[in-house]
Amino acid sequence: MTSRALLLELLLHLLTPDSAGAAPVSNSAVRPFEVRNALDELAHEPFASARRVRDRLGAEGRCYDHQARLFRAAYGVTPLQYVNARRMERAKNLLRDTAVPVAHISRMLGFRDPVYFNRLFRKVCGVTPGTYRQVKESC
Repeated sequence: MTSRALLLELLLHLLTPDSAGAAPVSNSAVRPFEVRNALDELAHEPFASARRVRDRLGAEGRCYDHQARLFRAAYGVTPLQYVNARRMERAKNLLRDTAVPVAHISRMLGFRDPVYFNRLFRKVCGVTPGTYRQVKESC
């Protein structure tokens, strides 16, 4: 699973237009990058101000469904899957490098339900957060 996450991150990096590059041809070509930037900000928001993906993308006055379609077409994952993947990477770092309790880590990352966090972490990594912390292997 780590290789999949790294591949996604590499693809995102390669597909991101740099400021010195040519201007995008159409509005639909630039939207996935703008959506990804908004999702990156959301994935790094502290728990106290964490918002739902739908609320964050709808805050710009654009249709959430349209933005989600463009994002999925460009990156192959939904906005929620992308945010959760980013949060799982942060969770792995916190589990590996700190002694913060798992329930607190889940709240820090914007998960309101620690049980859901545990289930999602297990789905992504194949082990529970507690086991991951004990073994300290990358998944």
